[in-house]
Amino acid sequence: GGGFVNRRMHDSSRKGCLHVKLKVDDEVIDLVNVHLLHDSDNLESAAHKPSRYAIERGDMLRRVTEATRLSREGFGLVCGDFNFRLDLGDVAEANPMDVQVTSSSSVNAFIGADFWHRFRPFDRELARFNAAQADTGGVMLLECGCGFESDLSAGFPSQTRWPPTYPLTGGTKMQDPPVRSASWDCTKEDVQQKGVNIPTYSPKRMPAWCDRVLGTAGAWTR
Repeated sequence: GGGFVNRRMHDSSRKGCLHVKLKVDDEVIDLVNVHLLHDSDNLESAAHKPSRYAIERGDMLRRVTEATRLSREGFGLVCGDFNFRLDLGDVAEANPMDVQVTSSSSVNAFIGADFWHRFRPFDRELARFNAAQADTGGVMLLECGCGFESDLSAGFPSQTRWPPTYPLTGGTKMQDPPVRSASWDCTKEDVQQKGVNIPTYSPKRMPAWCDRVLGTAGAWTR
């Protein structure tokens, strides 16, 4: 295991990673848990594309793959809180009626049942990381279901099929009567007519898919 030094802020951080290497018969398996840098200021996040936080996270993740010596052909899984965020400036610009960055600690966002359909295209951090790794010959980290290198021209589109995992409050917007929880296939009509419960999020940050399970190409083709 090991911790990160936040190079841009020039101080230590609580973030880090834990690496476990197993050997089962002749198969070597690398399991890595990570907790990467978070966005601490919404205005700063929206000011640049990509944000300085996203750039630092990409650098942290690259250092993880190098320190753990992951390879494309090997069986490597990397999971945890990547703190991947949406490109906030682009989100607010494209959805001015639904999203306003109101302060360093508040985002006024209308989160409906169709959130993950409309905003998933702004989930770009993993795609940027893999494009940079491809340019430098580094190992890429892919989501289950991704077509591996063949998807590079498409920017490695996100494979998420669930509501954002951050920043959940632990509650739901209850419908009457509650029938089922919101899912990837949920629509506004489901909420209005079928009583679907949708997650509630804190207004401090823009919801995002922070928690992931990623793997090397070798892991997904075993």
